[in-house]
Amino acid sequence: MSGPMSRYRKSLAATPGPIMAADLPAVTVDLRGISAYARERGVQPSELTDDEKARFVRARREPAMAS
Repeated sequence: MSGPMSRYRKSLAATPGPIMAADLPAVTVDLRGISAYARERGVQPSELTDDEKARFVRARREPAMAS
């Protein structure tokens, strides 16, 4: 194998597998709210503290079962 191909295969072996939807936390994030809040504060959303960001994270409601 050539150098680039062996490096490619090595990087594939080190790449983690996909994250399944069932493994994600059951929360929703109000991105519009975070952006507006950051704009009011005159900062980027990434510069907000974890406590400030947590105000916009809510537990996801389970969808109603169709009868």
